[in-house]
Amino acid sequence: MKIILFILVAFYNCTVDASCTQNSCDTSIARLYLSGTSDGRVFIEPSEVASGVVNCELAEGKFFTLYQSHPLFSEIYSTLLASKIASRSVRLRIHENTLDCKLLYIWLK
Repeated sequence: MKIILFILVAFYNCTVDASCTQNSCDTSIARLYLSGTSDGRVFIEPSEVASGVVNCELAEGKFFTLYQSHPLFSEIYSTLLASKIASRSVRLRIHENTLDCKLLYIWLK
């Protein structure tokens, strides 16, 4: 019985709860793309399509954007890397009505 319970709990914790609203996405990270531009942008591709749902213009139609000028750039970038490596989902909260869907903050789920 304990084995069955363990398997159910492990399965439940590995499921992805991906959903987007106008100002955020609960998703896993499909891809991180570091640009070579002078503003040090990091493009974040969510595992689910957010285009047409979030209230901002996604970079290249699919990426959220984290700028190096963000006051918590290092912390957010580290959390993004950790979530990608651990296959954990995050909530990506955006500045609404921004070009390139600028990240406001994130948290691990």
